Amino acid sequence: MMATDNGRPITSQVEFDPYREQHASTRDRVRDLFYQMCATLQTNNQTTWLALSPNYALQENFLWALKPPESIHLVATKDLVSVQIILESRYFFLYNENTFQVTRTLRELKSLQNITRTAMLDPIKIHFLDDHPPTVK
Repeated sequence: MMATDNGRPITSQVEFDPYREQHASTRDRVRDLFYQMCATLQTNNQTTWLALSPNYALQENFLWALKPPESIHLVATKDLVSVQIILESRYFFLYNENTFQVTRTLRELKSLQNITRTAMLDPIKIHFLDDHPPTVK
């Protein structure tokens, strides 16, 4: 938003990454306010909060096609309690030991590598579903 307001539209992830770092303190304040508001809404009006987390086209059908559920591993940037609430509202249940939270030090790719190693999975057989795959470097 700041980039556009400053007359500097960003058109790619490559352009966005340095801008994000340059404005880290503003980003952190906005992120903290956003998550505070989400937590309040999740607590006070869960139906509205759930409506703000729609599935992507065909996502639910894709997940239901993957059986058995214990074969599914989830790596999320959203907090895992929220992910569990969202999935369970759609009658989709995952094993807690197969869900992983992305952090500043444990990114998506590292999480995926850990899953393939600990679950002894062949990486070529993994189905990867992401709302923005270029973020996985």
